[in-house]
Parts: sequence; C-alpha cells; structure tokens
Amino acid sequence: MTILANKNHEMATITLSMQAKQPKAITISGTKGYVRIPDFPRADTAIWYDTDTGESEEIASGNSADALWSEISDFEQAFQDHKVALEFINLTEMQFETLAKIQQEW
Repeated sequence: MTILANKNHEMATITLSMQAKQPKAITISGTKGYVRIPDFPRADTAIWYDTDTGESEEIASGNSADALWSEISDFEQAFQDHKVALEFINLTEMQFETLAKIQQEW
C-alpha cells in the first residue's frame, strides 16, 4: 500500500506480513526513513531507521503481556462514549467490506 503523505508528494509505503510461516511484522517507509514493528499486532517495541544518517532508535511502549487487557479496556470505554462507539462501528464495517471484496475477487 502506498500513500501520498502530503502536498510535497512525500510518500509512505506500508507493508504488513501476517502469513503463518513469516514473522508478523509491519514496516512503514517514508522519504526520511522507516519504522519496523516486529510481533505485530502485539508489539511493545518498534525501531526507527533514519535513512539519511543510517542511525536507528528503538521505541518501547507498554507491555505485550497487557495487550489483551488494553484492548478490553478500550472496548469498554467505547461503549461509554457514543462518538467512540460510532467510530468503532465505522471501522468494523469498512473491514468487513474490504474482506468481502477480497473474497469476491478470489
């Protein structure tokens, strides 16, 4: 997937590997570098690679062991806030539409 990021025509590319025999990881590439997120979607670290300098930096946040608890907590909060609940509904509908299109093409 390639996305035009802004009016300067900088681009970002997102690649996602979810196959059983490959590591589950996501890479988001841009004009100044890329971010690699291993163990997607349960990651607690990411690595930023600066293509100009060749330097990299690890970004750590959260704990993958708490991921399910965080998802449940977010889901519960969504039911308490009507606007957030509608956003979850919209995202879910878009996902089902995308999967239905993929299924029809196969």
